[in-house]
Amino acid sequence: MVAIKVRRADIGEDWVAIHKLVADAFAYMDGRVDPPSSIHRWSPDVFAAEALSGAAYLAEDEDVLIGIGFGKVAGDAYYVGKIAVSPSSRGKGVAKAIMASAEADAKILGLAALELESRIELTENHQAFANLGFAKTGETAHPGYNRATSITMRKPVLIGDALAGADDAIQLAALEIIIRNHPQLTAALNALHDANLRDPWLVSGAIYCNVWNHLTGRTADYGVKDYDVFYFDPDTSYEAEDRVIQRLTPTFATNPPVEIRNQARVPLWYRQKFGRDYPAVANCKEAIDRFACTTHCVGARLIGDDLDIYAPFGLNEIFSFRLMPNLKLENRETHEAKAARQSAMWPELTVVPWPKEDV
Repeated sequence: MVAIKVRRADIGEDWVAIHKLVADAFAYMDGRVDPPSSIHRWSPDVFAAEALSGAAYLAEDEDVLIGIGFGKVAGDAYYVGKIAVSPSSRGKGVAKAIMASAEADAKILGLAALELESRIELTENHQAFANLGFAKTGETAHPGYNRATSITMRKPVLIGDALAGADDAIQLAALEIIIRNHPQLTAALNALHDANLRDPWLVSGAIYCNVWNHLTGRTADYGVKDYDVFYFDPDTSYEAEDRVIQRLTPTFATNPPVEIRNQARVPLWYRQKFGRDYPAVANCKEAIDRFACTTHCVGARLIGDDLDIYAPFGLNEIFSFRLMPNLKLENRETHEAKAARQSAMWPELTVVPWPKEDV
């Protein structure tokens, strides 16, 4: 019995062995398809480059490679190509397992469909893909051909709240995929990384709003008022903070605007703006802990090339489209104001009200 496990490939894979698996799996096409398969032009280095530009899904049975497929974003769809199963493992659900992993990533990215192309001559593959839920949506021709050489097939992906209640590790991986596939978020994190600030974080709405946008098919940065940047500097003078603001603001996009604040300085002006005291914090994580909704308590930063996520209350409320009050501070007014604005923009949200005061 085949115990199929599918994982994402990394750059250190044995691409020579992977290339051989695909070449062996595609050998049956020789003499059947015109033009010949592009596998004859692909080298192991091309396979590695394709994995870096998108994803490569490796199917294994007890650590033995038995199948592979490549995925990448293509418009509103997630394109899956070069699906190859070793001849000895065909008919055992390997392609289905690869497609399931690709569909999981498509859901994370908020894409509408899986898409693939199959050569016109390989009618048995058309049926196999139809059995997996794909339907023909068009035909294409290779350059130089005046007839159809391939058919395009698509499978709808239902996104919505697919990640609600998922394991913490899955939600964390989903958030990383969403962030890394958002060019402006990635640019902001890179700018912050290069700014040489103490304890820098991109926080709150830039992150959770864009999760909701990805999962509901809305445009990037829809509903994002600004990109909030936190840092922590013991020099709490206005002049020191203003120098940071003036230096760093031009490194960010102008829309949405960036708001940069030294969290060590917040207690100095908080009462004047909000009418109540704000206890001092020792670092930015303590400040993130205090947002009016636990749903909003999330920050991200780069440590080298690695994405570091801080979410003290977890990510499930974000992926569940639920605004939960945070009782660390008396923030009823802020919670209610944010809930009113955000539920109007994202009707999918459920608002958990601030607890009633004891009578």
